[in-house]
Amino acid sequence: MKTLQNVFFLIAVLTGLISAAHATPENKEIVVGFNSVAWPPYLIEETDGKIHGILIDVMEAIASKHGFSVKITPLPEKRAIRGMARGDIDAYSKAKEWVKNPKAYLWTDPVVDSTDVLIFPKNRPINFETPDDLKGKQIGAILGYRYPLLEPYFADGRIKRDDVKKDSLMLRKLLRGRDDAAIINKLVAFWVIQQNPEFKGQFGFSDKPVGKAGCGFMFTAKRNWAPFIEMFNVGIAKLALNPVSNRAKTIPDHFSGLGMDTPYGIWLAMPDAPTTAIAILAVKLRNSIFVLIEI
Repeated sequence: MKTLQNVFFLIAVLTGLISAAHATPENKEIVVGFNSVAWPPYLIEETDGKIHGILIDVMEAIASKHGFSVKITPLPEKRAIRGMARGDIDAYSKAKEWVKNPKAYLWTDPVVDSTDVLIFPKNRPINFETPDDLKGKQIGAILGYRYPLLEPYFADGRIKRDDVKKDSLMLRKLLRGRDDAAIINKLVAFWVIQQNPEFKGQFGFSDKPVGKAGCGFMFTAKRNWAPFIEMFNVGIAKLALNPVSNRAKTIPDHFSGLGMDTPYGIWLAMPDAPTTAIAILAVKLRNSIFVLIEI
């Protein structure tokens, strides 16, 4: 009997240790699931394994301000979502529109918009106002992605869909004339073009988006992350409204020499660069002349 009691005691101790090992709002560690397929410049995995990018950098900047550490765990999306259901993963970057049951999670405010547009060779421009403008055309798309505006047209063949696994491959097919246009996230397009010299100056974009969603973080409902989410949202609001970043937008020469091969440089180089981007740059360069922001 005593042996059996000892076994139960050991199980209880181990269970307690396992529970204690989980991140919680109380121990101020946030386990963030990271899609094992990188999504630059939103999520970037370097060759040395370091993970950063717009979404992760914002999370780390605001979390550290409030004494939280961020542990990044690369996982395929489906495994990360299952981990959130169990409470093993605390947060994952997503837009509500991309999740089947968004009410099952706690959500931050959006960090940045994800805007899908049409991209096409400059010598073969396409006027896109409605899906009917694409009838009879072959459009490149990323395998596994859904584009609600165009899905009915793909389904009945009014628009032909050509799936690829990588954005860079999609752009190469465009230049070779194998597709008429393609659907791409605008920030991702700038990143891919920046990384591939043969793409520079070759493409145009539609003014009208194919789709738009606000990307933030979804948190597991297994633990009380609501207080942290409230602090996070305040941080996001301060980033977006910071008057210094508004002034900085009008003086782009101040950003020379900061490295246009960074996600921030590419973001800032866009004609419609979000104010938040410059504020985040200030956060990451806290020891530079941009020590002008308080999250």
